Amino acid sequence: MDFRQFRYFIVTAEELHVARAAERLGIAQPALSQMIRGIEERVGARLFHRAHRRIELTAAGVAFLAEARLALEHAEMAAKAAQRASRGETGRVRIGYVSSALLEETFLNALALYQQKNPDVVVDLVLRNTVGHIAAMRSEDQDVAVTRGPAPGVPDGFDVRPFSRWPLVVAVPARHPLAERRTLSLDDLQDETLLMPDDPPGSGLAHTVAQTLAQHGFLPHRVIRVTEVTAWVGLVGAGLGVALLPASARALQMNSVSYRPLKGVQAQSELLVISRRGETAPAVRAFLERLWKAAPVAKADAR
Repeated sequence: MDFRQFRYFIVTAEELHVARAAERLGIAQPALSQMIRGIEERVGARLFHRAHRRIELTAAGVAFLAEARLALEHAEMAAKAAQRASRGETGRVRIGYVSSALLEETFLNALALYQQKNPDVVVDLVLRNTVGHIAAMRSEDQDVAVTRGPAPGVPDGFDVRPFSRWPLVVAVPARHPLAERRTLSLDDLQDETLLMPDDPPGSGLAHTVAQTLAQHGFLPHRVIRVTEVTAWVGLVGAGLGVALLPASARALQMNSVSYRPLKGVQAQSELLVISRRGETAPAVRAFLERLWKAAPVAKADAR
């Protein structure tokens, strides 16, 4: 039985008059009478009986009316749910990120605005390194990766686009003599312990820093590997070393840490967004659109 039959029956039950019901439905009275008979044959029970010039619902008709209304209500709810899903207003978006992405105000604002505009979308955030993101994307365990470049080994079928680019700065303990200088060079760090990100070889911020040091023939006095950006800054503040970080790290303000520009170095750290090419999930597409509206690189290219 289709929903049109339910609607015809409900209108007839509300009017209790076949002619008026037919007029309200915009069909001929004989066609409606035939439709009602067909419904009764399908149900196997009389739903109406004649009473003078009107019709009345039988006990079977009363029971059928309640269920028919529920069926139409559920159908309308299903249609609305489908429409909202097609607009990306419901669903799930699984976002992998690196810790330094949380220092990017534009990324956080885009994420917050997306969640505000789409409160019924479930957003999962998972912290991974660059190699972990690529593996998760390949196995379809996440929908979007927000990670530091470079990102080697991204398989075919995925797009890799820069979200932002930042020059490197030096984070030094606030009470260190180096903090008294307005700018620093790599030579100024010759005797310092260098805190390095613990990324797999050839990927992420670790590769950018290592490549920069190699290009300038700089060999750190001592290296400590650290996995998470707040840990880098915390260790710098504790006086355990210095760190080369994207300038976006200045967002992580601590009284015990000072940030200084790094002169003589042109290297930049890119925050990348990895996504499936031809993404079909509306919620994921809507999130990506929100990201690109906010992306500093896109705004810079437009100028």
